[in-house]
Amino acid sequence: MLSLFPFYHEMLDVMLARGKIEFNVTNGGYLPETTTRFGTYNPQNWGCTTPPQGPSTNTYIRYHDEGNLELLLFLLDTYSHTQNASVWMSWGAPMASAILNYYVQRYPPPSTGQPIDFFPAQALETWQCPKPTDRSNCVTNPAPLVAGLRSVLPKLLALPPHLVSGITGSSLLINSFRLHFKVLAFSNRVCR
Repeated sequence: MLSLFPFYHEMLDVMLARGKIEFNVTNGGYLPETTTRFGTYNPQNWGCTTPPQGPSTNTYIRYHDEGNLELLLFLLDTYSHTQNASVWMSWGAPMASAILNYYVQRYPPPSTGQPIDFFPAQALETWQCPKPTDRSNCVTNPAPLVAGLRSVLPKLLALPPHLVSGITGSSLLINSFRLHFKVLAFSNRVCR
């Protein structure tokens, strides 16, 4: 795993730029489902009609961002297994900060008592969102995203405080999701 983390960490600046350009996210970013060594889209995955700002027009990967949570899970599991704080602080904390800020701003926490609304989104490459303005034709609260957050957030909470303190956005995200996941709890909403 240790060779994997620097590979993705080198893409951090591109991730942050992508978050700002595509979703107007500050200090947050994400990696698309497919990427080059430099953190950019593969040319065929960007889409020929994609404007300079905004998400890709390729519906297979446009909102497919759960892979970021998988990367965080790798980083958290590595820390849990090795207890190597320098690995976490070098690669995990900066990546967690970018990814958590992305999710906080991309899907703002709802007002108290309201369920989280992950929209527009998609579930892997299968359930896409071809028209983000049409809820009836898009995924809301995709199970892979909800499951990924439910897996990552408790592990972040279990880290020693000095390893979490530098992660911007983490307290807002963790507190918000901790409360609102209870409300969501797959209650009356259907994950498609």
